[in-house]
Amino acid sequence: MDERQKIKRILISMTAHMGDFIWATSAFAVLKKTYPDIKITIMAPKTIKELIINNPVIDSAIYCPYSDNNAKSRLKKLLWALRTAPKVFFKRFDAAFIFDSSRAAILTVKLARIPRIVGADLFFSGYDKPDPAAKYYTDKIPVTKDQDFSHLSTRYQTIIKSFFGIYNNALPVIPDSSKCASKAASLIKDKEFLRVAVCVRGNRTSTNIWNIKNFQKVIEALDAKFKSIAFYLIGTADAYEYSGQIANKNNIYNICGQTSLLELKEFLKLCDLLISSDTGVIHTAALADINIVSLHGYTSEAVTGPMSHKAVTFHREPDCFPCAYRAEIEKITCPTHPNPKCFVLINPQEVADAAIKILERIK
Repeated sequence: MDERQKIKRILISMTAHMGDFIWATSAFAVLKKTYPDIKITIMAPKTIKELIINNPVIDSAIYCPYSDNNAKSRLKKLLWALRTAPKVFFKRFDAAFIFDSSRAAILTVKLARIPRIVGADLFFSGYDKPDPAAKYYTDKIPVTKDQDFSHLSTRYQTIIKSFFGIYNNALPVIPDSSKCASKAASLIKDKEFLRVAVCVRGNRTSTNIWNIKNFQKVIEALDAKFKSIAFYLIGTADAYEYSGQIANKNNIYNICGQTSLLELKEFLKLCDLLISSDTGVIHTAALADINIVSLHGYTSEAVTGPMSHKAVTFHREPDCFPCAYRAEIEKITCPTHPNPKCFVLINPQEVADAAIKILERIK
């Protein structure tokens, strides 16, 4: 019997943001479809706990600190790894899969003496750039060379499919959100209006920020075009005050922080369109199967775009692109921060035109 066929308990490290986790669930689903008896434990941040509990492709979870990159966060993750490793050791995992290149995760599984550590040979960004974490892997999975134009869901599925010799495919999976439908419906103010959800900022550490004045211009253009239209500003509670800068009309509602992750999916199902920078919200919208206009910065839509045929994406490649590898590994900050050139080059009128075209088909 192949040693891989003896594997029954695995740990998968996916400690990154909500969008990355949603894509990763497609790899979990591929494995569960082929080997339903394998028990999958996820190492993930508590901030996305709602996407893990009752998820049919996840058996259990180990929750870790959120993946910030500042010194305080790194120390917190180090201490967490030292405390968690003994607990992981006694779970007797057969293999660990590192989806996120997390040093804390690698330290944890090494200390826990998990016999096989599996991950990609190349970093998620760049052309043929070795993953610095790969030196710790017992099994390095070859991925396509140009990771700047390979979707992360493909990367995650490749790790699983190559290791286990699987040829199935699967879409992302999250828990059933139907129980949240009534709460979502209660947030709709104008029942007969076109409904446009707008996310002007993602998580608190996101660098994918399009100038809020550009969002204002897009809203004004749509408001001038359609008589009966309502805008809903969505996001976390941290984004409430920031988003409130453009909640200056009676048909603009700021509901940041008023929905859980599953409630947000149900709310988006009631909307005609989402306009957003590259955040986890666009991937929730893809699962809700609605129209999306998404704006992408230092990673292209080929890497982090929504998995949806209803998405229109905007991405520009200035002379400093691609920069994800330099930012993540070489720690070279964006030369045009806090107004990244890749976002500055996206014109609000072209975004408005794309949104108008979508809404005219619905109207």
